[in-house]
Amino acid sequence: LGLHNNFNVDELAECVQYSELETTDNFGFSYGFLSTFPDLTSEVMSLLEPFYSPHHREREEFVAEVSSFVALRTLEDYASPTELATALLTLTAKERLDMSYEIMLRHKDELSALTRTMSKDLIDCGEECKDLW
Repeated sequence: LGLHNNFNVDELAECVQYSELETTDNFGFSYGFLSTFPDLTSEVMSLLEPFYSPHHREREEFVAEVSSFVALRTLEDYASPTELATALLTLTAKERLDMSYEIMLRHKDELSALTRTMSKDLIDCGEECKDLW
């Protein structure tokens, strides 16, 4: 999909000034970082149980389908509306999971770059540093 380009984090850190990540609540993390995907998927599957037949829930694909939507929900505070819409319109759970993975990798790279930028600013500022936080 090309959403994740193998960034050199050091090069990216040079380019990243306090990005949109810094201005978002929790640096783009949502409730999903407090739990594991299997736990969240199990919880959602139990909530969906009354709405799907046992035959439908027993399909091998059902877990992947639910898991792909769980992954998207955990990214909703970070991913762009276009990325979320594209993923939701995707027909297969595998493609949705791949898209989610790409977005997660990009998020990780941006967080690493932001951390390096902030660390450099703290080092450059020295003990007098009071305005970065």
